[in-house]
Amino acid sequence: MNYLIPINRSAVFILILMALICTSCVTNRMENNERVGHWIEKRTEDGVRYESHGHYHKGEENRKWRYYENGRLVKKERYHGSRSTLTYYHPNGRKSKKGETKQNGLHWSYDGAWNNYDTSGKRTGIMTYKEGELIREQDAAGQDIPLTPLIEMTLPELPSK
Repeated sequence: MNYLIPINRSAVFILILMALICTSCVTNRMENNERVGHWIEKRTEDGVRYESHGHYHKGEENRKWRYYENGRLVKKERYHGSRSTLTYYHPNGRKSKKGETKQNGLHWSYDGAWNNYDTSGKRTGIMTYKEGELIREQDAAGQDIPLTPLIEMTLPELPSK
């Protein structure tokens, strides 16, 4: 008797494809001493569990990242080259503020308009930054709010010995 099992070529292709996909889904991978691919980072400090999920490309954070504290989403970040879009969240899960940052060397700073929201999700104002410096503040209606100038302090000279 001949017991041949009919093989569906599509099924074989799908199985091979799934095997290839699963091997590329390794978490926390290093290549050439650089972080690559999907990463999950966890740590605990002062009783708070911090966790972040995201991707690295050639050792640099890229694509979408999510940050959690004790299991609660606190921030999302999406990288676009030397810029990133950030969204922060209130403890109730609603958006608290959203805006962009810009990379300048090793430092990232707020840049452009940042929208602020109350715990119900209603926008409460807009703060505009240029390379980390607050240059304009507006209320929910778009009316300018005068900026409070920073106070410069001069320390007194110490007496000479």
